[in-house]
Amino acid sequence: GQAASRAARTPSHFESDGLLVLGVLPPETLGPGTPVGILTASGDPDLNNETMWALESGYRVRVAQQVTVDVATFYNWYTHLRSTELGLLTDGPEDSAPSYFELPVVIGHNLKGRSWGAELAANWVLDLPTTYAGICGSTATCDTSPS
Repeated sequence: GQAASRAARTPSHFESDGLLVLGVLPPETLGPGTPVGILTASGDPDLNNETMWALESGYRVRVAQQVTVDVATFYNWYTHLRSTELGLLTDGPEDSAPSYFELPVVIGHNLKGRSWGAELAANWVLDLPTTYAGICGSTATCDTSPS
């Protein structure tokens, strides 16, 4: 059988409008005369939903009375994946004492990706006089790639 599907993940409240102070750099950490530095992480109200499109295909064949073989493949592509981007270095307000600078890390949606793979499985059902048992085995491979 075949299938095509789409999934989406909505940004969390923090990803769309949060602000978090990640750390503070003491004065003169980056050199003589440099003020206090504040490292922040902030959301982006314009974030899109992360989206995945998936294509899947599979086939099962009975090769003997008690043996089946399954083959399955998939291909997925992803858009608007979360990214972290360094924002612009900004000075604090001039009337702040002491002065400081802010180094923001902004949550973005600028990554894309793909994944694909295949699976092969075999099942052998043993119909013994006192029990019903089976032996199965499978192997799979998967690869991913940024777009």
